[in-house]
Amino acid sequence: MKRWHAFVLVGVLALLFLGSALLVQGDTGTSTSAWRGPDEDAIRIRAADFVRARVAGVPTVDGRFSNDVANYVLLGTADGGRGTLYGNLVGNTLYLLVRVSPDVNDNVFGEKGADDAYVQSVGWPDHHKFKDLLKSDRIQWQLACGSNTWTWEQDYLRDQDGDKDPTEADWISPVQGGTPPPGLLASASSLQWNLNNTTWDVTLGNSRDDDDEYKSPDPLTGYPDFDATYQWEWAVIYEISVDVSVCGGADIYVAVPSAHNSPSKDGTEDVP
Repeated sequence: MKRWHAFVLVGVLALLFLGSALLVQGDTGTSTSAWRGPDEDAIRIRAADFVRARVAGVPTVDGRFSNDVANYVLLGTADGGRGTLYGNLVGNTLYLLVRVSPDVNDNVFGEKGADDAYVQSVGWPDHHKFKDLLKSDRIQWQLACGSNTWTWEQDYLRDQDGDKDPTEADWISPVQGGTPPPGLLASASSLQWNLNNTTWDVTLGNSRDDDDEYKSPDPLTGYPDFDATYQWEWAVIYEISVDVSVCGGADIYVAVPSAHNSPSKDGTEDVP
């Protein structure tokens, strides 16, 4: 089993990221933890710990990380640096954010052939199209407390009305399969944010009508973080908030057992 390295405080949250075992460094030393259930290897995170970690405030669940860096605590890094997991607990609301490494996937895309040099400049071995990210990429979340376990998938990007019109602010990152917890409040992704808020025209003045031809901002200003000019988050980000009051005082277990990036820069599309 792969390992990911966590930097967590002692509280009420146990974590597993992308199917990997968890290396925890807390005030009881170092231990290895995996998703086994609420009876084993509980890692505790309390809201007060986030205060001591100098978390500035409450995250906004909109798919961006650039605006919320100070509002999250780094919980762990996946084996090989394939992604990072961040969290915050404010009252009964749990905030979680996964940032996929730009060495694996990103929000850089263009037309096959015409834009190959553009996408290859950030590490894509071939081409990378907008269509590759639509209704394809996803992650799986798992949350448990007491006798309850919920497992569900979050789709990276979908268009609410299905017309794939980039000028309409109706892009979402919804639940796609499984059973989410009853307290799931919001879900968002960075590409959802980009398409709903960017000032960049991915159709290049209506010269590219097919979603296979859409192009992300050029030049790649701010890559791999954020382009403030065009309001474009370059990294692939999944973000959720959950009301965990149903858990009462029970330990809370959170997992990201799998992720799908199709295609990926390193050739590994599914983890695990």
